[in-house]
Amino acid sequence: MFTSLGSDVDSDGYCDSQMHRRLSIASSIMGQLDNVWRQQSLSLSTKLRIYVSLVLSVVLYGSETWTMRKIYNDSVQPFHMLSQRRILGVKWYDKITNVAIKETTGLTDLLPSPPIDANHFFAISARDTPASKALHLSTDAFTSTPTADWKRTQGRPQ
Repeated sequence: MFTSLGSDVDSDGYCDSQMHRRLSIASSIMGQLDNVWRQQSLSLSTKLRIYVSLVLSVVLYGSETWTMRKIYNDSVQPFHMLSQRRILGVKWYDKITNVAIKETTGLTDLLPSPPIDANHFFAISARDTPASKALHLSTDAFTSTPTADWKRTQGRPQ
């Protein structure tokens, strides 16, 4: 493990421990601010400004050095939504969707989700490299339009 630009990076290049540490610190800050969230005299915009400045700054500190993975988004986004629900005073049994919560607060997702579109991957690997040739060959085989020089092996697929 080494430190790069203030974030701890594992030997495999990921920052799982750093991200979990940030979420636990931010969760304790949310708990310490419970009296603020319950105050009726504060407006929603003031509460959201407090949330962004005190909580989100802790969560996202050093996130620019994280290797983007879907696991990070799957951990950070539920914390973000739970925090917004806590600020709004929404209970777990209230049937309010995340879309309605986002519309009320006006906050967006924290981390961009990685692209799932296959065309995006083709655009990245469109160069004439062995990897792109293998990718095109496998998709041609999957869509049942193989090239002329390709033959499927005999027997049942493993």
